[in-house]
Amino acid sequence: MRCMRSWNAMCHVGLPFLRKATIVPQAHASFRGMMTVAFGKSSLNEILQKVEDYKDDKFFLKDFAGSLPTISDNQVFANADCALQHIKHYGFDYDFTLATYNKKLPHLIYDLAKRRLVEKFGYPIEVESLKYDPNFAIRGLHIDKETGMLLKLDQYNKIQLPLFKGRSPVTTAETVRTYGGLRVSRSYVRENMHMMKDLFALPEACLYADVMELLISKNQPFEPSYVIQDINSAIGFTHMTELLHRTIVVDPARYLDPNPNLVKYLTRIRESGRSTFLLTNSPYYFVDAGMKYLMGDLIENLGLPCWTHLFDIVIVEADKPTFYHQRQQRFRKLNPDGSPSLEAVDEFVRGEVYTGGGLEEFHRLSGYRESNVIYMGDQIYSDLVEPQKATQWKTAAIIKEVAHEIKEMNCIEFKEDVARLMFVERIHRQPIEHPPISCIVCRYLYVVVLRCVALLLFCLQGWSRKRRSIPRMHSIR
Repeated sequence: MRCMRSWNAMCHVGLPFLRKATIVPQAHASFRGMMTVAFGKSSLNEILQKVEDYKDDKFFLKDFAGSLPTISDNQVFANADCALQHIKHYGFDYDFTLATYNKKLPHLIYDLAKRRLVEKFGYPIEVESLKYDPNFAIRGLHIDKETGMLLKLDQYNKIQLPLFKGRSPVTTAETVRTYGGLRVSRSYVRENMHMMKDLFALPEACLYADVMELLISKNQPFEPSYVIQDINSAIGFTHMTELLHRTIVVDPARYLDPNPNLVKYLTRIRESGRSTFLLTNSPYYFVDAGMKYLMGDLIENLGLPCWTHLFDIVIVEADKPTFYHQRQQRFRKLNPDGSPSLEAVDEFVRGEVYTGGGLEEFHRLSGYRESNVIYMGDQIYSDLVEPQKATQWKTAAIIKEVAHEIKEMNCIEFKEDVARLMFVERIHRQPIEHPPISCIVCRYLYVVVLRCVALLLFCLQGWSRKRRSIPRMHSIR
């Protein structure tokens, strides 16, 4: 089981989400302007000179870099206190939580969507030759339906440069002309921007950039909102028609990473007296095929008839985040063939599978206290934000990308850069040697005398001008 990580905790820690070059630049001149504001020009020059004197000192770098801890990716990061002794019920999402997909899945989504664009929407045949680039997009990007820009916004809706139009970066001057500055309003974001919320959206962002770049290179006029609408429709087609799900079910070993510790993890939770439940939007046949592949013969070794017995409650096709706000929606039990049963659901039975329902009905049938539940998922809104808005559930985020960032932070080059920055801060914080009090008094008296002399000269000049004007007044008379 991959470690649980809180999304807000990662934002709080900060470093895992920043590339090495953005935290501590290799060249000190690259952040000279920023440090000039912080330290002052004269102090900055002294500090940088000391850094230059020590930057090639391997002992200095080793001493500082060795003081930085090596971070393990097999741990939990938290941004709030969570007393686990009070957590009695552990909930899980399926996709990218219990089931971890490999790099072939985004390629599959990309290929299915681009084929749909050509066959259904009549896009140029060159679209079929496009290839997915796994290094282009990240989660959290926004697509502007009005301008066609692909951009990243911070929590204050400030634009993070550079933007991209197709695969080409946009200059700062053009960005300012387009948006009137480097910040957009909340209403504009709400009305005109589409956010890449999960890992399923990465192929969508890459496909949009590639298609737009192709149309620009062909000098073909187009409306960005239409391209976005067509790509959303093509991506949605792969999900709504279950084309994606059925392709994965045929060969789950091709797209799923094996996880031999998953059964041990779930078993350890149950042996500690806690309960577990599965809450996912995916259909049952899709989850069933994936779980059978992931757990394999381990279920039989535990003496359980099916993987569903590892959970006290199994809910599929939950329609999150609407699930958290449903009040009257009832659960329906699924028959062994996957069809919904006509029998009323008055209690949850271990080993059975349910669909639909809502949060209020879930707590009524399960008897769980809201403050005793923790839910783990990967989707920012469906798994993390909405549960905390609608209930007292604790939430934990599974963030696969953090493993790469931690690897970068543990490398010696990054630690040496941090060591240089720590050295700069240490120099800046050293106590200043104050001059003797006599020198301070002398300087003060010197300034006072200069000001008195200047005032006296000003008064003498005014009196002289007045005296020169008196004869002229008598001559006029």
